[in-house]
Amino acid sequence: MPGSLIEDMQDNNFLLVIMDEKEYMHELSEIIKSVEKTKTRICYVCLNTPYRSIAEQFKTIGINTKNFFFVDGVSRICRPSEKNCIFVSAPSNVAELDSAIKNAVEKKKCSTIVFDTISTLLVYQDSLSILHMTNNFSLESKKVKKIFLVIKERRQDSSFIKDLRMFADKVREV
Repeated sequence: MPGSLIEDMQDNNFLLVIMDEKEYMHELSEIIKSVEKTKTRICYVCLNTPYRSIAEQFKTIGINTKNFFFVDGVSRICRPSEKNCIFVSAPSNVAELDSAIKNAVEKKKCSTIVFDTISTLLVYQDSLSILHMTNNFSLESKKVKKIFLVIKERRQDSSFIKDLRMFADKVREV
């Protein structure tokens, strides 16, 4: 990535990271390592991989998860909340997802949100619903740093990325 992700996070409240699917795992590791260095409380929204798998992956690459709070939208069965995770019944439930993230910010004192990956929601929701939720995050959480990850795919609606760019303070393409 050109430039420093940490610098981009310090200078901008909403960072949109657009990446190629082939580079996803590598770039995600680099992003998480950078975010961990900020020593802030981080809300990590899981839409691709279940919380337990993500936590294990983080440990494998040397990430200490004590500053992370997870919102798991992937696990099929809604489990009771754990100390550092809220399980959302389904990624298609945007209202529940929104509520869980607000809970993480307000009650768990998260000052950074990593949304992995917002483009996954296109499977469950129309782009307008996702953009509405994104706009609400931008308006309601001005002091919270937001990193939204998007994977470029051939089947993905390119107008969604174009529209999502409107909310971002900075866009990084990797």
